[in-house]
Amino acid sequence: MAETESILSNLNPEQLRAVTHGKGPLLIVAGAGTGKTTVLTRRIAWLIATKAARPEELLALTFSDKASREMEERVDALVPYGYAPVNILTFHAFGQRLFEEHALRLGLAPDAKVLSGAPLRLFLKKHLFELPLKKFRPLANPDRHVADLIQHFSRAKDEAITPEDYLKVARADAASAVSEAELGSAAEQLELAEAYQAYDAILHREGFMDHGDQLMLMLRLLRQEPLVLEKTRQEFPWILVDEFQDTNTVQFELIKLLAPPGTRDNLTVVGDDDQAIYRFRGASLANILDFKAAYKNAETVVVTKNYRSKQDILECAHRLIQFNNPERLEARENLDKRLQAVATPANPDISGQAVFYQVFDQLSSELADLSSRISQAVAEGKRSWRDHAILVRSNSGAEAVIQELNYRGIPSRFSGARGLYRQSEIRLCLGFLRALANPHDNLVLFEFLVGEVYRTPVSDLKALLFRASALNKSLYQLVTRTDLTRAGEDTELDPEAFERVEKALSDLARFEQLAREKGVAAALYQFLTESGVISRLLAKNGAALPAAERQVSNLARFFEKIKVYDQVEKSGSYLSVIGYLDALIEEGDDPPASEAELDADAVSVSTVHMAKGLEWPVVFVVGLEDQHFPTSRRGSGLNLPASLGPQIHDERAHHIAEERRLYYVAITRAQQELRLSYARDHGGKKLWKRSPFLQETLNLGKDEAPALKLSQAEKLHRHATSDGHPLKEPLQIALPGEPLRLSYYPIDDYLTCPLKYKIAHGLRLKPPATFSITYGNVMHKAVQEFNKAGMEGRPFSLEDLKKAYTEGWRSEGFYSREHEEERFQNGLKRLESFYEDEKNAQPRRQPIGVESRFEFKISPLDSVSGRMDRVDRDADGRVTVCDYKTSNVHDVKKAESEVAKSLQLAIYALAWRGSHGVLPDLVELYFLESGIRQSLKPDQAYIEAKEAEIKLAFKGIREARFEAKPDFQTCKFCAYGQICPDSAAL
Repeated sequence: MAETESILSNLNPEQLRAVTHGKGPLLIVAGAGTGKTTVLTRRIAWLIATKAARPEELLALTFSDKASREMEERVDALVPYGYAPVNILTFHAFGQRLFEEHALRLGLAPDAKVLSGAPLRLFLKKHLFELPLKKFRPLANPDRHVADLIQHFSRAKDEAITPEDYLKVARADAASAVSEAELGSAAEQLELAEAYQAYDAILHREGFMDHGDQLMLMLRLLRQEPLVLEKTRQEFPWILVDEFQDTNTVQFELIKLLAPPGTRDNLTVVGDDDQAIYRFRGASLANILDFKAAYKNAETVVVTKNYRSKQDILECAHRLIQFNNPERLEARENLDKRLQAVATPANPDISGQAVFYQVFDQLSSELADLSSRISQAVAEGKRSWRDHAILVRSNSGAEAVIQELNYRGIPSRFSGARGLYRQSEIRLCLGFLRALANPHDNLVLFEFLVGEVYRTPVSDLKALLFRASALNKSLYQLVTRTDLTRAGEDTELDPEAFERVEKALSDLARFEQLAREKGVAAALYQFLTESGVISRLLAKNGAALPAAERQVSNLARFFEKIKVYDQVEKSGSYLSVIGYLDALIEEGDDPPASEAELDADAVSVSTVHMAKGLEWPVVFVVGLEDQHFPTSRRGSGLNLPASLGPQIHDERAHHIAEERRLYYVAITRAQQELRLSYARDHGGKKLWKRSPFLQETLNLGKDEAPALKLSQAEKLHRHATSDGHPLKEPLQIALPGEPLRLSYYPIDDYLTCPLKYKIAHGLRLKPPATFSITYGNVMHKAVQEFNKAGMEGRPFSLEDLKKAYTEGWRSEGFYSREHEEERFQNGLKRLESFYEDEKNAQPRRQPIGVESRFEFKISPLDSVSGRMDRVDRDADGRVTVCDYKTSNVHDVKKAESEVAKSLQLAIYALAWRGSHGVLPDLVELYFLESGIRQSLKPDQAYIEAKEAEIKLAFKGIREARFEAKPDFQTCKFCAYGQICPDSAAL
């Protein structure tokens, strides 16, 4: 028949066998580049064309909307015109469809909205104090475990564990626990189980579901309602599942319900265990490995003809993945999965060398080499920009790559989890919404005022900020209060600039009222409309400019996320939007930016996860250092009870195996040329070693190849920048020949990140008070009063200590009244412990200095000043300089590390030497939250090392060198991350 001939044309024998399989279960093991989608779509078309199944009887389940669309388009092109559409859906879309049809049977509203990602985090934060939490809602940082809790509850649902099942097991384990370790573990599990039950109840009570509910509720429905199960089975007698290696436990349970093994099992699953890279999302590799244990009569077809890559690339990939044996289908089922390259018009030459490896001395050398190769290939007409992809293990690894391409003027597009929020049009929205929610925050108001809408000069804002600081007022107060405004006339501010500021704040007040009445999305839309941003983009889009199309698409997607915020808040509140925005950024976005760019002629920069399913003629896999790829394992540490979830005995080995599969995916994206590289020096003290995956891929010996070095001219080139961000404008803080005096915090800020110093101390942009700062200040003041009394020989009772604490309390920055009350009571308990420690301390030490002022020279013009928390002398005359900390340190080793790296203590030691000629006998940190005292004897080497750091800060400030030092972990906790143009956490 001509129809089936067309469907079966150009299939190789393995593909043909899979497509024409008759009834019964079928496992198709399709390796990278073997035409997996072709096999699946042609099997659907073949079943329809041969009348084995009607189109509406087929249910194809995928993992993304994009995959569903692609399969639909291919099936439409293959089957005759007029056939009814095939049900090609994502798992969650199928679950949602069943839920909406049968919601009342589940006791829920059919219009319940699904929350995931940042909206779900916002929801949990909003209801955090309704959950029965203790350990997992620490006072020092109540929402510290929010993301971990959501992940844990999601994992439970992925494993088909109901709150009732979890609670039953947790109570049983608590009742049977005997040892201290068992009691501790059982208490944790009981807290998590009770929190899971409360979370689920609150979620459903408020008319929401999470992502896991779409499948868990469907499983519950089908198990509890035999009539619904039978109806669904009859509706879909043929089921096909794409990317089966990425299914989780609940999905496989659903499949087995709908296609019961040995009876009504017309089931086709397609997958590749070597490309299972989503364990962090709950995927279970065991599903594909053990498929034939569930479906014993299943036929297996292994598709190995590769239509993508040269044979050299495939040989390297196969050599690598063997190290995951025996936990692979190839080893367990005695299959031959070795991929064989097939010549195609797009890739006619499949022989010869295609894999190249190089080690570099520095990261800058690695990046310069790849950008030079790309530029040269394009200049010679051999390649286009879009022919190249640069793959990195994580988002943080992409930052330097993108900067390098920008320096070179190479067009690029980034596919990673935070791409959307780096776009200028989205940063404009973020700045507006932060200012809307908290105009008294100088940081967010600064970003709003210097942005592209109001364009207030930084120099003028600096004058206003200095005046506001002198009056101890916020910038908002200075401009909006008439008495302060007139008092600020001596700033000689440019009248036009002042008018811009006044108009901006007037506009903000109007938008605030609109947000209160109609929601945040309405206020944002009005701001973008009045400012002309939308009209300018639409005009450019009408001219068919790709960049404008991308920006409009990005804005549309961002608006959808803000609408979800309005739905969660319900009351029209805009005050929580900052936390929501921060969660959005931390959560990332998938896909990260508009898909309008995919056809643009630009180099692709992508994380490996985002690159799955794609291919390029030339692929660079960079950053192949040990601990970068594979990464050091990081996890929440929240595990399910042993009797409920699959237990992994060697977590490290499983992590490395998953990382190896991820690396396998990376190298099999390359069609004609694969370049692997790493750099020994990334700018820190550590020299990095090569990834063990390089050894496994290339069969390298122990000796490393010589490292390529960057020329001096290239090094100079990399420092060139065209960034026009207002925070990058030159700023001279210390004039030549004039003295410069710094305290600890400015010095530490400069050493952490020079741009942070410029923002905080050059522009005097102070972040708003947080509860941790409030709490720390109050505790310090109370302890200070105690120490003063001790130094002066005055009696000071525990009640006096508590009184000083209570009178100094401030209600600033707390999450809620419940949080403030818990924090207040905790402080009282900690002061009781402190009082007892001091009363019983041995040997006895007498305070001889409390909050003592000091100043010492670090050079003829440079000096360091400050105050010492406390100086003690014991009976033997030994001097100890002490600094108090309220940071949450409960481990002695952590305390030792904190003391060793404390620049504050080193400054105290230098100050004591400056005034007394000798170093103190000890420097000490007292951690008030745990009662740990940790000391160190400062020697000459210690002092010289710290002194060199201090001098480095003075030198950089005098030379006005305020370049950023982006690092993901540092930027993540930086108060200025939301306005910094170089933040690695965006």
